[in-house]
Amino acid sequence: MKLSNNFKLNELIYSSTAEANGINNYPSNREKDNLIRLCVNVLQPIRHLWGKPIYINSGYRNPILNRLVGGSNTSAHMTGCAADITVG
Repeated sequence: MKLSNNFKLNELIYSSTAEANGINNYPSNREKDNLIRLCVNVLQPIRHLWGKPIYINSGYRNPILNRLVGGSNTSAHMTGCAADITVG
């Protein structure tokens, strides 16, 4: 599922930790809507201005995954409103 011109859902929800621990990290519709807004209003404009790919290190994390990776109890990752990125 494409969230914006350069970002897809699978890159915002992928987690090697979730995969290794058999955790389903698929977001609800509300969280997907938040991810769309994040991509359209934040990540895509950064990508456009930067002019090069942006790599998602961590996007959506459900509460179980968030706890496993040591995320904050109030992390915006759990609502689909945050992403950790790396630029080239």
